[in-house]
Amino acid sequence: MEEKKKMGERIGERLKGRRVELGITGVHMVSMLEKKGISITNSTYLRYESGKICTIPLNVIEALSEILNLDPTYLMGFDKVKSFNLDKSNKTIPIHVYKNLIKIDSINKTMSIGKVEIPKVWVASGEKYLAIKITESNMYPEYFVDDIVIIKVQKDFENGDVCAISIKGTKVTLREIYRKDEDKEIFLKSHNLFYPDLTLQENDIEILGVVKEIRRSK
Repeated sequence: MEEKKKMGERIGERLKGRRVELGITGVHMVSMLEKKGISITNSTYLRYESGKICTIPLNVIEALSEILNLDPTYLMGFDKVKSFNLDKSNKTIPIHVYKNLIKIDSINKTMSIGKVEIPKVWVASGEKYLAIKITESNMYPEYFVDDIVIIKVQKDFENGDVCAISIKGTKVTLREIYRKDEDKEIFLKSHNLFYPDLTLQENDIEILGVVKEIRRSK
């Protein structure tokens, strides 16, 4: 029983440590698990990190490992392999960071304000990524000013994804997005209560990509 408790604490430490390292909030972890078909409460997730739940289902371990880019065996408490990023040389690559004031059609003409590193395995099949620095509070409380949001550049999405989009040619914003069946309508959910949800025609928006990760300094 004591060994099982220690294993749970070790899993919790590694889970929390990697999450904090990547700047991902606990609430966002639960949201990303939901998109992978795993529904847990915030309190359950916190119990994972605190080590109070000693046995985590394998499918949850696998999903957490994908989100955090960790080897499942490391997350389960073993020490042989620490992460997918640590078992190869040249494991990260830099991507550009832009202020969240750009229009999608002007990205190639926009000066980046810096670079951040992402796992090299993310681009193994030719995927493209960029990062946006949040400069306004209109996406609070999910995204804070100075957050760095990693975007996987793509035009398609699944219902419930958070996408970087431009609405009728305006600056890029982040919205939870759903495709309605009727008349090619798009529903955009706002996480900030001061900004309304929107229902628009599909041709009213342009999608830059899907949020992959949040980097938060605090």
